[in-house]
Amino acid sequence: MMNHTLGAIFMATLFMGSFLVIDIGDAAAVSAVPGVPTGLSALPVGGQVVINWIAPSDGGSPITHYDLYRSTSLSGTYELVAYPLGSNYTDAGLSAGQIYWYKVSAVNGVGEGAQSNAVSVLAPQPVSPSNEGAMMIILIIIASVAAIIAVLFILRERRMNR
Repeated sequence: MMNHTLGAIFMATLFMGSFLVIDIGDAAAVSAVPGVPTGLSALPVGGQVVINWIAPSDGGSPITHYDLYRSTSLSGTYELVAYPLGSNYTDAGLSAGQIYWYKVSAVNGVGEGAQSNAVSVLAPQPVSPSNEGAMMIILIIIASVAAIIAVLFILRERRMNR
């Protein structure tokens, strides 16, 4: 919404054939709720969901925070789950394998703006230390086998070139 600035002088009342002129200053700005956040995305990262969005116009009053909503279905009831100050949030403690839907709105001193379109994400399995250790061992074994195969290939090539 466009900001409007009232003029330096506002004619307020007609009194007995004359105008009562009131000086209200230079810039009495009219503010509105913020616009709609765009670019909403939800990505599974390391057992959590990272939600990002692009900040909207502030409506003439600074954005104080965002309201982040979550649901387990697109058309279901969205629960207010967080009040992030910036344009991202990490949601943890979700049920692995569950699809979650997210919406976000911006809030300023005037009030809450409209909610964004919804995005969905499949909650990932949590990463536990034992899983990380097992994955590291598997990667070391694969790298070792690849190195042994490379050495054997080089030795074979040298024998053939003699």
